[in-house]
Amino acid sequence: METLYKKHLEKITEEVRTLLSEEKSDVLILSAGGIHFYHADDQEVLFRTHAHFARFTPVTGPNHILIIDQNEPLPLLVEFRPDDFWEEQTDNSPTFWREYVSCLVVKNHDELKKIVIEKVHGKKLIFIGDTEGAERLKEWSLLMHPSQNLLGKLDSSRAKKTPYEIACIDEANKIAATGHKKLQEMFLEGASEREMYYGFLVATATLAHELPYEPIIALDEKAATLHYHHKRNSQMNGAVLLVDAGVSVHGYASDVTRTIHTSKAHPVFINILNDLDLLQQKLCAQVKPGAEFIELHHAAHIGIANILIEHNVLLCSKDEAIDHGFTQAFFPHGLGHMLGLQVHDVGNASSISEQHPLKKRYPHIRTNRKFEVGHVTTIEPGIYFIAILLNPFRNGEYATSFNWRLIDELLLSGGIRIEDNLVVTEHGAENLTRKYL
Repeated sequence: METLYKKHLEKITEEVRTLLSEEKSDVLILSAGGIHFYHADDQEVLFRTHAHFARFTPVTGPNHILIIDQNEPLPLLVEFRPDDFWEEQTDNSPTFWREYVSCLVVKNHDELKKIVIEKVHGKKLIFIGDTEGAERLKEWSLLMHPSQNLLGKLDSSRAKKTPYEIACIDEANKIAATGHKKLQEMFLEGASEREMYYGFLVATATLAHELPYEPIIALDEKAATLHYHHKRNSQMNGAVLLVDAGVSVHGYASDVTRTIHTSKAHPVFINILNDLDLLQQKLCAQVKPGAEFIELHHAAHIGIANILIEHNVLLCSKDEAIDHGFTQAFFPHGLGHMLGLQVHDVGNASSISEQHPLKKRYPHIRTNRKFEVGHVTTIEPGIYFIAILLNPFRNGEYATSFNWRLIDELLLSGGIRIEDNLVVTEHGAENLTRKYL
């Protein structure tokens, strides 16, 4: 990991230097971000390090500053570690990265101000970070240049992951798989959602605040709530379990979903689950350089239409299922997203042309970016039985295209989602999830 990090830091530092030259600026200041509090309370909102800062160093905690100067050989980390008996100030990050950056430790904001002014005063600088950090620099009379051009370019460049970043995401998948396996064991033993949540934390040796997102652990009908976060303790011995849970390694996330069942599950639901798993793997096999995301999304809808028709959930042709929006009632979200320092990572943006033949069919898809080597994406098709999406068809002109008796039975099973993390390679893609789970 150390060698990979060294090369990673050299690459992204050189990238920043090039962008600074284009912007005719001397210095980039990155802020880790500060602490925020709930309204009228002294309880802190969960702190998340600003992603552009975290790309350079996995150091933990708020208020750190990273300075990248065109005339300095190494980035300078001004590490904020105040003397404090209320909060622990030790750094929980690994140490492998420290010899590759310059580091100064400060104990209060006055020291931080003194060092930053000393290092950048009189230079043309760009700041990326939280609003409070920008206001602080203004108070220090440091002249900042507009950063939107550079920020946009950095957002775009983050889409292509370095070998270090891929290694972090790969390790995050490995650890997450350990948690998923534990939950599958617990589910088959009849555990509740809350018990399985605790089991995931123990199996992955993770604290709740260290998770990249709140896990979804949904039994039976709750799997139809796409962002279901409540963990019931009363509901046990489920027939279906949908788990969407990942971990972070050095700030990089995994995002993994599995759906499993017991023998109590509806037989049609079991068959649909098995077929969706096969479809998901076929879609993963289509991820390669040059592939368009919206084309894969469309392929997912075609596959889902075929599955629903084969199992008599839909009583129509494939074309009717897609043209009339039937499949979107069963699969209402996108096929996937970029993954990295943020679970829904930057780099997605690439507008879909109004002339694209699929634009009107899928108007809410956020990106049509073509895959490139180094992109890391999720592929996560789903089939859900969601009453509020299906009910509009129940009494409409297309009511006879739906097998309502069967659908009413399947509503109790909730839904299915299967999600892997893939890195695009020169000749296709490597699945970072399936090799562990």
